[in-house]
Amino acid sequence: MSIYDRESCFIESVIETHKKRHIEKELICFFTLTIFLSWLFWTPAFLKAYGIQLFLPEELLIKFGNFTPSLIAVILTLITLGKIGTIEMLKGIIKVRYDLKWYIYTLFLMPCILTLAYIISYFASGVKFESILISVILPQVWTLFPLIAYFVIMQGPLGEELGWRGYALPRLLQTYNPLKASVIVGAVWALWHFPKFFITDTIQYSIGLTYGVFAALIGYTFYTVMLSLMITLLMIKTGGSIWATLLFHAMANFSHGLITILTNTTGGISIILVMVISTSIILKLFRRDLLLTHSRVKWKTN
Repeated sequence: MSIYDRESCFIESVIETHKKRHIEKELICFFTLTIFLSWLFWTPAFLKAYGIQLFLPEELLIKFGNFTPSLIAVILTLITLGKIGTIEMLKGIIKVRYDLKWYIYTLFLMPCILTLAYIISYFASGVKFESILISVILPQVWTLFPLIAYFVIMQGPLGEELGWRGYALPRLLQTYNPLKASVIVGAVWALWHFPKFFITDTIQYSIGLTYGVFAALIGYTFYTVMLSLMITLLMIKTGGSIWATLLFHAMANFSHGLITILTNTTGGISIILVMVISTSIILKLFRRDLLLTHSRVKWKTN
């Protein structure tokens, strides 16, 4: 190797190291602000659960906290990349054209997982079928569409996905392969939810009552990391469609309302079991996609 080649390799290494550190700073800033501000908004509801009344609008503040990941992502993108970069990120929300088979994946994977989990739990211990949503849907099937829209807008996806998948994931994929990036996003995503295990009238609080808080936190983190992997694959296969992640996230939450077995011990264990099997199959079938080096990820990152 000539002196010129060695110098060129050294310069490339320095640039790559600088780029990695810059990305790490952006991610630390995003994760820190998101967790701090969300937890701050949720503090009054947390304190109220333990008898400390601050006389603040807890429900409204919880909603603000729920939208913090996406809001912080938009603000940071506007600061670092300007108007053009922000518009580029937001375009992912209207990227609705992608392969039909990935629409099927988006809409039906989680309902199928919950259905199989219920079948297992029924034969394992005779778990009775319960559904929060069936009584809403069956009288008038057309209500299914506004109901899913409600889940997209108000039940998490719109408030979170621009943050987790629109901001954090593309940056992580510039440094890590999709599998590692999914684990990091999933772990932070789960951590972000932890205060809700101590706030009454949340599904996380109900899970904590069913399994005990410690077991619930571990199970929830495991579940969220697996869900993160499923969504990362969807992002890769749809060329970075935030619309696809919004819909998948909404269908995941919708499925738990459709087949309400999460707060049944056998049901919850069955869900984790089927998620493990599903994730293993995905890793087997799409190993090359999920172990791609960061330079080979197909869609343009911010």
